Amino acid sequence: MALPMVLFLLKQRVPAKQPPAPAPFLLDKLREQGLLTDSHLLGHASSSTSQQQAAQTTAPAPAPGALWPSTQQIAAAAQYFKEEVAGAKQRPAVPAKKYVIPPEPFDMRRQHKQVSAYLASPEFKAKVAARKARGQRGIIINAGGPNLISSTIVTLKVLREVLNCSLPVELVWHATEEMDNATIAALRRRWGPIVGINLDSMPWPSHHRAKEVVQQPNWNQGFFGKVMSLTASSFASALLLDADSMPLANPEGLLDDASFTTTGNLFFPDFWSTPANSQQRSLAYDMVGLEHDEAQALLAAGKGRLQRDTESGQLLFDLVKHADVAEWALSINSFGDVLYKALWGDKDTYSMAFAVAGKAHLFNQLQVPPGAALTWRNSSLLVKATQQKTAGWQLAGMLQFDAAGQPAFLHRTMNKFSWGGEAWHLGLITGPLPLRWVNYYLSQDAQGPTVGVPYDYVAPASAFVQWHIPQPLARSTAQTDGWAVGQEEACPAVTFLAYWRLREHAVPTGSNASLDSACTPLLASLLRSNAAAYAAAGLLQQPQLLELASAEFDRVITRRTHSNKLVPPEEVLDSTPALAWVPDYLHPAVDTIVSRALAGSYQAMQWLQQHAVQFAMFANVTAAQPPLAQQQQQQQQQQQKARPARG
Repeated sequence: MALPMVLFLLKQRVPAKQPPAPAPFLLDKLREQGLLTDSHLLGHASSSTSQQQAAQTTAPAPAPGALWPSTQQIAAAAQYFKEEVAGAKQRPAVPAKKYVIPPEPFDMRRQHKQVSAYLASPEFKAKVAARKARGQRGIIINAGGPNLISSTIVTLKVLREVLNCSLPVELVWHATEEMDNATIAALRRRWGPIVGINLDSMPWPSHHRAKEVVQQPNWNQGFFGKVMSLTASSFASALLLDADSMPLANPEGLLDDASFTTTGNLFFPDFWSTPANSQQRSLAYDMVGLEHDEAQALLAAGKGRLQRDTESGQLLFDLVKHADVAEWALSINSFGDVLYKALWGDKDTYSMAFAVAGKAHLFNQLQVPPGAALTWRNSSLLVKATQQKTAGWQLAGMLQFDAAGQPAFLHRTMNKFSWGGEAWHLGLITGPLPLRWVNYYLSQDAQGPTVGVPYDYVAPASAFVQWHIPQPLARSTAQTDGWAVGQEEACPAVTFLAYWRLREHAVPTGSNASLDSACTPLLASLLRSNAAAYAAAGLLQQPQLLELASAEFDRVITRRTHSNKLVPPEEVLDSTPALAWVPDYLHPAVDTIVSRALAGSYQAMQWLQQHAVQFAMFANVTAAQPPLAQQQQQQQQQQQKARPARG
């Protein structure tokens, strides 16, 4: 298994007038742990570096005696922060007449006129003015019924008790029977401020499609209700959350994000990417009144270098600046009976709504792809050659990041916290995943030798380099918000280097400021002459910028023969394993806000199972699950039996 170049530096001679070499006891400990041998790869083992070397598009690996990271790599990370994190790019406005056309079907055209008239009305202007005067920021969560409320309780408990988030919450449900007064009152008492909004009891907006048409049972009404929660909100700016999308950091910081305050919106990318020339997507654009090529180009510019589809489990929206966009999104989703045949639900409609509003140049999506949260499952992976089912790592959810690559959300897309259901043990967590890896392993038509049993997303064990963070050799009682170790090990080197390697690869472990501070001298001794530049670039606080600046997440190389025919995917390039963290929820080696949030989610579900009587909605539910520790121990034992041995 390859180690980062910083470990290689331990074997190099330290020049004069440089930071002192690590103490002998550190070298001994690293050798005892098997972290220093002559067989280690002399290079930085990142998926992006492997990809670049395989494609022969960058310089060769550093020669013996060279420093990792190089001066150029540090400069690139600093430039990335300046351009993509600290600043916000403003794109020039383009006249709407260049890409907005009359909608294709007559009923959509008629609806278009009604919405346009409403947006010019005193009623709409008064609604926006009231939001602006109130000036409140908050979180909108769509939830109703025992299953979604289970996930909501987990999210609320982590938000308030782990992340210390005090933002007010609007809890929205779509049908009267999905919520009762006693349950919403109990939620408010424990995790308020919370306001309940029953969309079913609100006056139906006359400028939108008729209620009896929208609420047909033959297409997904949940998407429409989710968008309607935006138009019904009293917030001036809001984080819209699915009930199963749990923040991993206090989301208040995202509302201060430079790109959000500049553009008034912030969307997050999906794993997959729909081709720009998709015929179905082009048809949908025509239906809602957009010139596909022109509108698509403007919206693509809002995604920057990462042309992924949108994942709408979480999004940020300025409901004053873009109240009109929210109305257009609702109008588009009211035609879900037609459009959802060409789109993947509401997630594909927000960018279209910006374009229909004449604001395509303002659509704004993050350029950091999601990571994966996976669980080991038997008979979930299909070997194409033999058609035999075997065990594999099944996708349970996705990790979303902020612009700097810090972990922001865990969206349990495939396995949700549900009363009476099994909360899967998330055994592997990756950093941002390149599109070539997703296409090779995780798509339903994966290019590699395996594919998930329909319709799950599953990857083989060989798709990952599993990385544990070992426990410190000596440690006193853990502190709540700091790092405490014995006198003989002020910086637990083995633990720190494993943890730092994951962070340099943008794997979402979270950070521990006390540990980072204690081990800064160790980093300085390893970085040698680059230590000052490393610190000046902000990499002591955000080492993941190295990965974000160097990775080519969306680069997919297609080889062709002399006859211009496609050939199979390039194995060395496409099958490069992804680095994955193996978290320990019960006894984490490094205590971070992420490790506390992840463990807190399981603890919250266990708490709900023990205190369900506090919520009238669960009064008739009698299902029970084993305690957290017992459940995790059972799952880990099952995984150890089923998991292939690691070489």
